[in-house]
Amino acid sequence: MSKIDTVLLISNNIMFLPRIKNAVEPNVDVTRTTQLSELKDSLINSNVTCVIVDLEYNQEIWEEAIKYVRQTVDVSPRIVAYGPHEDESSMNLAKSLGCDAVTPKGVFNSRMKNIINPEES
Repeated sequence: MSKIDTVLLISNNIMFLPRIKNAVEPNVDVTRTTQLSELKDSLINSNVTCVIVDLEYNQEIWEEAIKYVRQTVDVSPRIVAYGPHEDESSMNLAKSLGCDAVTPKGVFNSRMKNIINPEES
């Protein structure tokens, strides 16, 4: 049985969930997670193509999630992070941990499809 292509959203906020679902291909599952254990399960059971990190969520969880994905996954998915434009420290930390794209929330909102799937731009 083949694994389902999946985009993971690490957030407790569901505001972007419908828009993310509209931004990805119809055959791609979009799953929101709030726990590192759920992220690990998804990485084992699905073909995770992108991890989206809400920098307003619990920093301890998103920081560990980015580290885990970058250090333990053979073919690392694209990692995208977004947060408030004034929170430069979180955005800089996300960049230093290896996110492929880090944007202010407004930019993520307006360019979501291109940020998640840059090769389709």
